[in-house]
Amino acid sequence: MEQRKEESIRMALYPHYEKAKLAPYAYRIKQNKVWLCPTLSLYGNFNNTEVREELNEVKHLAPANGLTGWWSSLPEQVDKSFKVKFDFNRQVLQDHFLDYADYILAGTDSPNPFNLPGLALHHELQYLTEAGFSNAAVLKMATYNAANYLGVLDMHGTVAVGKYANLLLLGGNPLVDIQNTKKIHQVLIKGQVQHSN
Repeated sequence: MEQRKEESIRMALYPHYEKAKLAPYAYRIKQNKVWLCPTLSLYGNFNNTEVREELNEVKHLAPANGLTGWWSSLPEQVDKSFKVKFDFNRQVLQDHFLDYADYILAGTDSPNPFNLPGLALHHELQYLTEAGFSNAAVLKMATYNAANYLGVLDMHGTVAVGKYANLLLLGGNPLVDIQNTKKIHQVLIKGQVQHSN
């Protein structure tokens, strides 16, 4: 009961967002180099017809088969609140953080509703580019920034001699179209091919 009341109070605040009022807090976040993980896919996938069609194509595969039943049983009001939260989070990114890509991570909160582990990251990359980040910045968020945040940049996050060769070889250039991250040709882990298409 307390959680519903808290959520109701939060939902009432979203329509009253003012860029100027949040600006000093955004400034402090940047000054203190606080890492951000927007997880736009958490809210955006719920209302996205294309995502639902993609999930329908893989619903027979594990872990999708168990998750899709749970997701489809969620009440309609969740759908509406997720749309409000998605629009708000994207607007805050656009208003305050497009110049802050070096401290943003690509995350999904999988397996929350319609965030299938693995596939949801591709959706997150798409939402971040739609918010205004360049494809190059978004790819850096998912690779270099993640390794930097975790303190493993010495072995991960970039392609260099002496680092683990954990790579996706793609069938299209993601700098041209971020959706090309879905065109996975090969997966390499520590230099060994794990999967090929």
